[in-house]
Amino acid sequence: MAKFSVDGGDDDGEESSHHHHNLTSRTRSRPDHQGMNHPDEDAHHYSRHRPRRRLLDGRLEGGSRRSVAAPSAGADDGATGFGENGSPLVTLIDTDVLDCPICCEPFTAPVFQCENGHTACCSCCRKLAGKCPSCSLPIGYNRCRAIEKVIRVATIPCHNSMYGCKERVRYSKKYDHEKTCIYAPCVCPIPGCNFISSFQRLYQHSNREHSGSVTQFHFKVPFNIRFTAQDNFHVLQEVDEGVLFIMNNKLEPNGNAITVSCIKPSSFKGEYSYDVAAKLGASILNFQSVITNTLARSDSPPSAGFLLVPKEFFDSDGGTTLELCISKR
Repeated sequence: MAKFSVDGGDDDGEESSHHHHNLTSRTRSRPDHQGMNHPDEDAHHYSRHRPRRRLLDGRLEGGSRRSVAAPSAGADDGATGFGENGSPLVTLIDTDVLDCPICCEPFTAPVFQCENGHTACCSCCRKLAGKCPSCSLPIGYNRCRAIEKVIRVATIPCHNSMYGCKERVRYSKKYDHEKTCIYAPCVCPIPGCNFISSFQRLYQHSNREHSGSVTQFHFKVPFNIRFTAQDNFHVLQEVDEGVLFIMNNKLEPNGNAITVSCIKPSSFKGEYSYDVAAKLGASILNFQSVITNTLARSDSPPSAGFLLVPKEFFDSDGGTTLELCISKR
């Protein structure tokens, strides 16, 4: 729902429906069956009974420009358009009106509408072969300039604002920003803990609440970690910077696949690498790889490869010891 209000006027909801198709100010002269009316007198009579219409960009008919639904403190969830002087003109309480109703993706120009006013994005118009799914009328020929104007100026807070992001982004670019936002929420990897926050706060939380449940290490210093074939993962935390890593263990038909991932947004990819080795007597299996990032622990974590530890490398207790070294690149 788009909420519009204008200073000094009441919005009873009837005005927009009654004058929906009237987008410009006109001076009309009503025909008089008794004779011709005086233009000025008739125009004055008509204007007294005709409410002033609100345009989409916040102007009133007659050229005056007024602020429309200026955002109030604490109500920062909508999209706000800004005029030439930087003042807010429109606040959309429900930003779903700026999404394509068919694919639910944010509108980007061009936006099309059928004769009944149903809207669709360019991609959906092509997929629908130019036929409106709501009323079957042709669509894909008439541009919806009003929506295009709104999405051109509308900005919204980042979806991750609750985790510390201060950015306001164009509504049509919100998904692009969220893919690279450094404040993307990360999930605590410790079982039973529901903590979710930015990666910096998660590192602090883990160091404060779960120091006894993680294996601590230093960058570029090899350390041993023992696990059994049934252990799904081990949580690792670097001592100086607090960075969280997960050593993943996945049971395969020919052994166990070992990978290491970092709990951090994908925009930081390629920061770390690891070297892992498994030993059996004089035999050594070694694997080196760049560490991929993830926002949460997963049974199928992303990786650039893995070390396959054969079953023969596990002792009679079902365990084995790996030598692991994690480094900054």
